[in-house]
Amino acid sequence: MKFVFDKSDMLNKLLLAKEVISSKNAMSIMSNVLFTLAGNTLEIRGVDTKLCIKATMSVDCIEEGSGVVYLDKFLSILTNLPNGEVDFITSNDKTEIIPRSSKKVKFKLKTLSDSQYPSTYALDAN
Repeated sequence: MKFVFDKSDMLNKLLLAKEVISSKNAMSIMSNVLFTLAGNTLEIRGVDTKLCIKATMSVDCIEEGSGVVYLDKFLSILTNLPNGEVDFITSNDKTEIIPRSSKKVKFKLKTLSDSQYPSTYALDAN
């Protein structure tokens, strides 16, 4: 999965998911968010034991796909990046986050398979 997103748009969506997701879940997979990219629409899902939230945002799609990333770590990276566009590149079990304003800076995250993420009905946060 590869796409380009605006930092402030992504932060707004992830902060909504953070309201649902607790960092101390009984199941560690629930401390993550699920990204599903189809066309230029990115769907972001966050779950807790009783609630699921879904948000969508427009991105520049390069390669469709899906993956699961640890929310707190991703938020920590984003808050320290400069404003502007950011590349999100996932291959196998690794994700690279690269701000377009500085190609020398790369952050890496572990990515899990979407098959490990709980499937539930989601409230639409849009």
